[in-house]
Amino acid sequence: MVGRFFEVKGHAFFLKAMAQVAGRIPGVQVWLAGEGPLEAELRALCEQLGIGGRVHFLGYREDIDQILRASQVTVIGSAFETSCRTAMEALHLGCPLVATPVGIIPEMVGDNEAGLLTPYGDVDAMANALLRMLEEPGLAHRLSQRGLERCRLSGSHDDAVAGLTAVYAEAMRAKP
Repeated sequence: MVGRFFEVKGHAFFLKAMAQVAGRIPGVQVWLAGEGPLEAELRALCEQLGIGGRVHFLGYREDIDQILRASQVTVIGSAFETSCRTAMEALHLGCPLVATPVGIIPEMVGDNEAGLLTPYGDVDAMANALLRMLEEPGLAHRLSQRGLERCRLSGSHDDAVAGLTAVYAEAMRAKP
């Protein structure tokens, strides 16, 4: 999971879901890339859930592409997103996604198209989606291939970033 440690990003729900996953997949490891005011609270939650030894806090990173490439699945558990750069990057790198249907994620990912969508805060649904991705490698591969195909059809990651930048620039020029 990539993102600043703020409540809106859903890290606590993700960690609770991972505690369920760890009960079925003993060797599962979790990487959290980011930093923020909830870090101490999230570390304490990991210990409380009994998964402290499996969760690796990576801090701020500039090599998110390397982390996504090395991941079996990327999770976006946010209550709110606008452009969701992590989802774009994961799709472009062929990393399967489990995400909440917020912002443009439903259009980018589609449920069971290029990832699995779960309601914000639904720990059981997120755990089930993660288990499907980890226990059904054929599903994860199919979804990541569809994500790559969607990216190919919609242009490069750089094109997407440039388009989003242009939208923001235009919005700034049009302010009242």
